[in-house]
Amino acid sequence: MQFIDSHIHLQAYNIKDTPHFIAHLHKNGALKLVCPSVSEQDWTKVANLADKYSQIIYPAFGIHPWYADTCSFAWQDSLREILQKNVNAWVGESGLDRFKNQQYDIQSEVFSEHIKIAKEFSRPLIIHAVKSQQWLENFWDKLKNVRFIMHSFIGDLNFARRVNKFGGYISFSPSVLRYKKADNLLSDVPLDKILVESDGPYQGNAQDIPKIIELIAKTKNIDVLKVSEQLIQNFAEFSNDR
Repeated sequence: MQFIDSHIHLQAYNIKDTPHFIAHLHKNGALKLVCPSVSEQDWTKVANLADKYSQIIYPAFGIHPWYADTCSFAWQDSLREILQKNVNAWVGESGLDRFKNQQYDIQSEVFSEHIKIAKEFSRPLIIHAVKSQQWLENFWDKLKNVRFIMHSFIGDLNFARRVNKFGGYISFSPSVLRYKKADNLLSDVPLDKILVESDGPYQGNAQDIPKIIELIAKTKNIDVLKVSEQLIQNFAEFSNDR
């Protein structure tokens, strides 16, 4: 089964033979890999991977909310510069996380800048949102006319519908395989607004993605290969790679 991993932190793997690892993922169905950074220290590593494996890797540059208080003085300028150099790069991951970090003001400021830059460069934006649905109420209007994806989603139906209402896509990671309300969630989210991811190495691996696709197909009562084809098409439309 072919698929696209819309969120895998390749720079975080302890890999001695990166070419073999990338080839293994591709051999097992991965057509494309989106590699998001989490801090400024990641940007060079991610850029180097994307440059070396440009046929399969889409880089993403941003600052995770856990590291919002580590931004350098002119980080926005540095982000703009690296996006200019990497024309297929996404922005992210960025967002809000009330579970691990209660500093709303700092997170809000950094997230707002990511939204602004994603809009300025017309690039997809990867959003991390944990226990922050209430905080996000301040951002829906800002996200208008931004291509954004809510990554590793296991929120409630109302939250998912809010994401779709504002034009966002929802990406499911291996966490959905363990989510008790997965059937209700997967049956409700429109198939043409779904992407899939491993969030490797933190939540799973690329071999988990076919299991997610199979669960989506079973829940929606659609042939699994048709679901796989639709998800690949979704990625092309979301990334504007057609």
